[in-house]
Amino acid sequence: MAAPTYRGAGGSANQFGTTSVTITAVTSNAENDVLLIVLESSDSSTAAGTPTTPTDWTKIFERTENSGATGVTTLTIFARLAPSGGSGNVTISGVGDHCGGRMFAVTAGTHGVTNVATDIKVGSGTGHGTGTTNLVTGVLSSLTADSLIFWCIGLTDDAADTTNASGYTNSNFASITERTDGTTTNGAGGGIAVATATCAGTTTGSTGDWDHDTAVHSQSVYVAIPPVVSNPILVTPGVIALTLATFAPTVTATANQLVTPITKALTLATFAPTVTATAHQIVTPTTRSLTLTTFAPSVTVGVNVIPITATLSLSTFAPTITITNHQLVIPSPATLTLTSFAPTVLTPRVVTPATLALTLASFVPSVNISDHKLVIPQTLALHLTTFAPSINNGEAVEEEYIRKSMALARNLRRHRRRYCR
Repeated sequence: MAAPTYRGAGGSANQFGTTSVTITAVTSNAENDVLLIVLESSDSSTAAGTPTTPTDWTKIFERTENSGATGVTTLTIFARLAPSGGSGNVTISGVGDHCGGRMFAVTAGTHGVTNVATDIKVGSGTGHGTGTTNLVTGVLSSLTADSLIFWCIGLTDDAADTTNASGYTNSNFASITERTDGTTTNGAGGGIAVATATCAGTTTGSTGDWDHDTAVHSQSVYVAIPPVVSNPILVTPGVIALTLATFAPTVTATANQLVTPITKALTLATFAPTVTATAHQIVTPTTRSLTLTTFAPSVTVGVNVIPITATLSLSTFAPTITITNHQLVIPSPATLTLTSFAPTVLTPRVVTPATLALTLASFVPSVNISDHKLVIPQTLALHLTTFAPSINNGEAVEEEYIRKSMALARNLRRHRRRYCR
């Protein structure tokens, strides 16, 4: 991987103020450049600086050296990704004594920062007291190889000096280059020095040191900007379980019908996950298996109906006769009326019921296939039961009628002989 590209610094030197300062933008800074403002301040000769974080910027580091005593210094670092069209000058306020710093830019497309609060690695900072030589900056570990290192130093020199720091050395770094150095006499005085380097490994190590030309308080910290990650990354989507619910339409057949569902075509839509690759990634979706459950519709068939046999019941008939004057009474013949019963047969005959035609209406159930299933209907058996209606022979009725008529005639003859003597 290649280290991120240093674009440049704003203005020709550090910018200074008392209670506020306007930091000059980096020339030609562009959208998504990483922008850093390194600032030194104090609120008095003994009070820590309290600079206000500018709008749209994030404070990623702040540390105070020798707080509450003469020679106090607060080192603050703000960061952001440049907006569309780049960033303009930035005013920082909220300070009580003096402040000074400078803006730096790292070229978009060469770094791996998408969130300045989480992607930029920042050390804890190291105070050096009033030392002047071999001032070791604390170790910064867990780096991405080939990061761009900003070596940031806070100074309390009360002088207009541009040669405060020197002798930058670190066996883990390459291309160590000082980018700015300057202090002011505003208020209690102070300023910053910044150098950049590349780190091929994953730690800055503990051998980094620098020299200070004046025996006054100072501090330093490493800030690491990661490179673009270009190693291919294999992305495997998670396995999804495909669940198919069984489907069985209810089919009611009332005329012993054969039901044959129509055949449906199973259509499978292709599946391609949407993957956004921002770092040359290889994406391999997993293979899906399609499971189909067998399908048999439930069919209810009709039933055969056989009507019961009707029974004809005859009651005896005897007229009541009152004789008061020896009259000959001949009752008129009674007429026996029978109500027809379907089928009605008056004389012995052979009855052959008409043959019925069995009509089957075509039936095609509507089956919606939404889960790619094979549908196999069951086969129904058609059962036909023979039907023979019960027929009462009319001959038996006629014989009963003759028998009763003869009995009535015999009774009449007996009565006539009795009353006519």
